[in-house]
Amino acid sequence: PALVLYEGDPGNLSDSEIREALPHFCRQVAAGAWDGWATPATIRRLARPSLESPVKALLQAHPSQPRVLMQLLKWVELGAYSDCGDVALDCALHSNDALARMLAIRAVASAAPALRPRLLELTSESDPYVRQALLASLVPDILNGEALVTFLLDVVDERVALGLSQIQDKLAVDDLDALLARLSPVLTDPNVTESTANAFRLAVAAAIARLRRDVPGESGLPELLLAVERLRHDHTHMNLSDEEERALSDIIGSNANLRRDLWEL
Repeated sequence: PALVLYEGDPGNLSDSEIREALPHFCRQVAAGAWDGWATPATIRRLARPSLESPVKALLQAHPSQPRVLMQLLKWVELGAYSDCGDVALDCALHSNDALARMLAIRAVASAAPALRPRLLELTSESDPYVRQALLASLVPDILNGEALVTFLLDVVDERVALGLSQIQDKLAVDDLDALLARLSPVLTDPNVTESTANAFRLAVAAAIARLRRDVPGESGLPELLLAVERLRHDHTHMNLSDEEERALSDIIGSNANLRRDLWEL
């Protein structure tokens, strides 16, 4: 069944053929006989409107099979199956599998956006993949302000920093300023601790996002940038990706006022 669905041309399959193959595919995944993934483009071509009801029935039939749920949740997300939103939300809130929760969050955001406020119940979740999915799904209209800053600082992780960099265009300037104000004392403290290392990646992502905004009020950023440079020079485990290096170089190179402030420090 996996070969029929995912390895050929979806355009060669009729709706009835896909409907017939799906239950067999789910049993194959549940038995551990297949553990691959189709490309998003393939699933978009398979997840046709007429298959929403069968997909929902299969989700309901496999509540304790996270591997099956993960496969089907991609169909919900990419097919925008709104009628599956309640099942996806239940999975997001109650599944014991973090990856299933992550995919369920994305499915809710895509297929049933009206249910997104319920996802705020997961903001105390510690899994970084779940937290990254929450950022992508709830910012800026549902998760913002002090709640967003607190969320970002509660569990600082590289996945959360990556999630922040992926949604930087959605972040309000005031939220970036508030986040940087909270991070700056940690990075500028001469006593380097585990908290410093945890804050480093998030601070870099937030600083790049803030510097890309053509809005005044960058108070404190020069000090933070110098702290970042000091930390990466003195501690090899704190480094910048090539993309971050290029971004900071381009931003500083094109901002005369920032260059002056850095020089004066």
